[in-house]
This record gives sequence, C-alpha cells and structure tokens, in this order.
Amino acid sequence: LLMAPDPSRGTSTLSFELLQPSRVEIELYTSLGTLHSVVYNGLLGAGYQTFPVQVAQSGAYFCVVRAGGRRQTVALNVVR
Repeated sequence: LLMAPDPSRGTSTLSFELLQPSRVEIELYTSLGTLHSVVYNGLLGAGYQTFPVQVAQSGAYFCVVRAGGRRQTVALNVVR
C-alpha cells in the first residue's frame, strides 16, 4: 500500500496489488476520524491498482483500504 507523493499539494495516487479479485472499499478520513470521502467501493480484479486521491484542504488524512478481509491504512499529508 503506497500513497505518493506525500506530502501532497492536493492530488496523490494510492497504489496497491490484489492477489485475487476482491470487493474493495477505499475511504479517506481526517485526522479527527471523520469520513472525508469514499474513493472507491466495488469489485476489482486481481493485479496492480491505482486510484487518484484528491483533497482540497491542508491537513493530515488517513486512507483506509479494505479488501479480502484485510484492512490497511496509509497516511496522507496535504500542504496547500
């Protein structure tokens, strides 16, 4: 699970690999734990995946990816 660039000026790319087709949920939260946005919610095939993540305000965020019964989190810092 990788978020780049970090820090960002507002647009970053989330990258990860799925070993098998899975239902995937990608959500972005503020540092206070408030849901900022749903980046993706649906089925994805196996392989390398990338998603643009856009944030308008400066701050610290956490991107949560749920897939195949697993949950992973990556930080994102936005500086405007």
